[in-house]
Amino acid sequence: MFADSVLQFLVERLRYLARSPMPPRALSRLSLSALKRVDDFIHTHLDQPIKVADLAAVVDHCPSHFTLLFKRTTGGTPYSHVLALRVERAKELIAAFPERGLVDIALASGFSSQSHMTAMFRQVTGETPGRRV
Repeated sequence: MFADSVLQFLVERLRYLARSPMPPRALSRLSLSALKRVDDFIHTHLDQPIKVADLAAVVDHCPSHFTLLFKRTTGGTPYSHVLALRVERAKELIAAFPERGLVDIALASGFSSQSHMTAMFRQVTGETPGRRV
């Protein structure tokens, strides 16, 4: 008798779930205010190591869920966004301070070394930072 009642409960629950419209998860995105908070955090900490967990904490999400929402919202990954902003910062610093060494610019832009900046710069822009000087 107990097994029958449990089975009937499960059948009724499945019927209910099949009838009730569930909002599609594919439409879940980060709000504009959440994106702004993340972007502000990135700009403030651009010269430091930035982890996905740090960005997720800004908007109170776990890293995996944040990454999914970020990609749905922007079309790219958090890493590629941070990388693009670092390359932009490097371009700005190269233009503003041409006498400054590329090692200093790399560190001020959040890259671990000049060679890391050069590789990422080439990947994003198609040219090396030395050609921009």
